[in-house]
Amino acid sequence: MGVWYGVQPQWWAPLERDARHRFGTDLKHSYDKGRLTYRLTGLDVIGEATPVPVTICFFADPCYPTFGQLPQDFPRVFANPGAASKHRYNTDGAMCLWYPYDPGEHRWTSSKGLLHLFEIVRTHLFLEHCWRLTGGENGGQWLVEDAPHGLPGSSAWKPPSSSRLRRRRAAGRGQAQTTALIVPVIALGGVYVTYALNHRALRRERRSKTFAEALTAVEEYLQMPYRIRRRPYSPDIHRELTDAASALLARMAFHHAWLQIEASAVAEPYAALVAAARSEAGGHMSEAWQQPPIDTDSGMSLGAAYSRDRSSAARALCIEAMRRNL
Repeated sequence: MGVWYGVQPQWWAPLERDARHRFGTDLKHSYDKGRLTYRLTGLDVIGEATPVPVTICFFADPCYPTFGQLPQDFPRVFANPGAASKHRYNTDGAMCLWYPYDPGEHRWTSSKGLLHLFEIVRTHLFLEHCWRLTGGENGGQWLVEDAPHGLPGSSAWKPPSSSRLRRRRAAGRGQAQTTALIVPVIALGGVYVTYALNHRALRRERRSKTFAEALTAVEEYLQMPYRIRRRPYSPDIHRELTDAASALLARMAFHHAWLQIEASAVAEPYAALVAAARSEAGGHMSEAWQQPPIDTDSGMSLGAAYSRDRSSAARALCIEAMRRNL
């Protein structure tokens, strides 16, 4: 057996490229004796209160049947372990996401990428949630067409009855069928509203924290002239304060880049705030370095404050933009 596909960059690089771009550091991977495992810390699923962790395992030599498919096209996928489901494998609880004998366009293959597989998992978890919500094993509704259990020719195979299908088409939907459709639709409406409200609240909380941290970095930079002016005499103090100013510049650059991703409408006002702060505080820091170190308590009172009119005006415009984008 040659080098297995899981360690070949020409296979895994295109496989995970889009997923890495979407999920960033939330997507981890590991190798262990012919197994490549991807772990996503949390996948947002409508109806689920919190993101669902997902594990995807590729094997060089799978210990489970692949039904004639290539091992790289038939990984094992795990999420919400132990949850009741209409479509999971009894052997290990892995999710049954497609019918193995479907043509390639109707099932996942590794050429479609890991991100596409995560979207299939997201849909499957949503369908599982709705199935449990509408009764589960006691008549729960699977809201899309699904393949029968078992394989053709096996005892578990239960093909749909063509005569029953003809009768249903001829008779139309009766009251019981209509009710069976209305109930999950109403339930789905409630699930969606709950998800939308929770998602909006979480996004608002996340953005509020992001905005606060970005503004804090600028405020700390504006305080640097005071720290320099109040510096004690010490051989190392110059380096420490210079390193602190450099670290704040790096933090502000990071926050600007992050705002371009998280809230692009805020990035430009924040950049203007940073520019104003650097202009004003930079000049004040130069002045402060020209003053001698302070070695008395009374010297800590500097009297007049450093001007920051431009920074204050830019900060007000930035906060206004942040409020509009919460």
